[in-house]
Amino acid sequence: AAELSAEEKNEQSHRGQAVKKLMEVFPAWQNKQ
Repeated sequence: AAELSAEEKNEQSHRGQAVKKLMEVFPAWQNKQ
């Protein structure tokens, strides 16, 4: 398996945090509609 570069790992982590945040906000946003 190819190892991820530090930059790729950082990007995946950042994306993961963004998704997590979105999942916290999304239900509330959905309820407004």
